[in-house]
Amino acid sequence: MCYKNMKQITLPVRVMKMLGIKHLLISNAAGNMNLKWKKGELMLIEDHINLQPDNPLRGENFEILGPRFPDMSQPYAEKLNKKLVSIAKAKKIKLNKGVYAGVMGGLIGLISGNCCITKPLSGSFIIGLIICSSCDKSGMITINRLIPTLRLM
Repeated sequence: MCYKNMKQITLPVRVMKMLGIKHLLISNAAGNMNLKWKKGELMLIEDHINLQPDNPLRGENFEILGPRFPDMSQPYAEKLNKKLVSIAKAKKIKLNKGVYAGVMGGLIGLISGNCCITKPLSGSFIIGLIICSSCDKSGMITINRLIPTLRLM
C-alpha cells in the first residue's frame, strides 16, 4: 500500500482508540541488517531510531486521543514483550531482540539486503552507515503507528 500522508498511517490507530481498544500488537515485515541473523527470523523490537522526516504527532491535535506528546521513555510494553518471549520459547520459535530503524521508502532498498555500505543511494550514504552501525531491522511505517498508539494508554 502506498501511503500519501501521515493521516493515512495513523487513521487505523485513531479509529481503534474511538472503539475503546486498550492494547495493540503491531507487526511488520522489516529489512534485516544484522549480519548474524538469517533472513526471515523474527525480532522483538526493544527500541527504535526514527530517521523519518515526518512525525505522527504533528498537525491538528485531538485531545480525545490522549496527550499531545505521549511518554516515549518506554514505548514497547515490557509486560507484553515478556509474554511474547515466553510464548516463543514454549513454541521453540527463535525470537531475536533488537533495535528497529524507521526510514523513508527510498532507504529500504539500501539497507534491507544486508549490505548497505556498498549500495548507497544519492544523499543517503551517511544515514545508511548510521543505521548499519546500530540497528538490526529497518522499515517504514511501524514507528509511525507506534507513536499514536502510545496515546491510547
